[in-house]
Amino acid sequence: IVLFLSFVLARILFGWANRTGKTDRRALHKITIGANTKAAKRFLLSSGSVALALVIVILLNLVCTNLGDRFDLTLDLTASKMYSISQESYEVMDGLKDDVSITVLMDKDDLGSSDYGRYVRILMEKYDEYSDRISIEYIDPYKNPSAIEQFAERSDAVAEGSIVVECGDQMRVLNLIDFYDTEADSTSGYTYVSSFRGESTLTSALLAVTSEDTPHAYILRGHNESVSTSFSTMLESSGYAVDTLTLAEKEIPENASLLILSLPQKDYTEDEINMLDEYVKNGGDLLVFDGTESPTDLDVLYAYLEEWGITV
Repeated sequence: IVLFLSFVLARILFGWANRTGKTDRRALHKITIGANTKAAKRFLLSSGSVALALVIVILLNLVCTNLGDRFDLTLDLTASKMYSISQESYEVMDGLKDDVSITVLMDKDDLGSSDYGRYVRILMEKYDEYSDRISIEYIDPYKNPSAIEQFAERSDAVAEGSIVVECGDQMRVLNLIDFYDTEADSTSGYTYVSSFRGESTLTSALLAVTSEDTPHAYILRGHNESVSTSFSTMLESSGYAVDTLTLAEKEIPENASLLILSLPQKDYTEDEINMLDEYVKNGGDLLVFDGTESPTDLDVLYAYLEEWGITV
């Protein structure tokens, strides 16, 4: 847009210069010192007008570039609006009552130099510019290796390149892949990035660390379960605090909002089923994924599900 406006301005000034300084070519060849003064004045006026037009075009570009850097004067022309922020996210930021810090365990230039990192950096800077409650700090782990150790004491998910969102004692650890949707190619077996979902990821992290009542989801262990990493990531992106639970070792926590049975390969005991039944009858939510080859492998679990009208 700036280049287009500059071109239009230049054309206008060039046209004006040609009209005021139009002269006969033969007269220009006759210009000598002290002679053909009128033609010389026209020639100088035309040259000066062209020079003035070029100076104005250069200044216009410099001013507009500076304004764009300071006030983010950009247009999002992407079909998916990947550079835009929705009204819902603005409302979340407007409602922040406490300060939220975003710590990027990576050099700022390194993050911006990669294709995937550049989009994430642009998004985080938009949040930072909009809300005074949000701040961003970049820590180069090579120059400050103790930084990762400090965060790792609070979460095993912290690693080089992690993006840590904090508010008080609440912390959410994100990685670049969390900002993207991925799909697997059935032919080649490779996984590729299909779309950018940075806004939902970052806004969900803000909600998770600032919410007074964060819902907790527990993935049950102890029965040869198989848990999808992408599923756990989806839960976290939706605002859940995700943890694991073994019923043979520990009772169901009072803060459990959701229990997940993910592809168990070994049957549950009657005591474990009684714990699940009490949890569900008290209003708890139970999500079951089945992946066994034969229904007879999980007789106790299937019998319990049939009590609720569920058959596999």
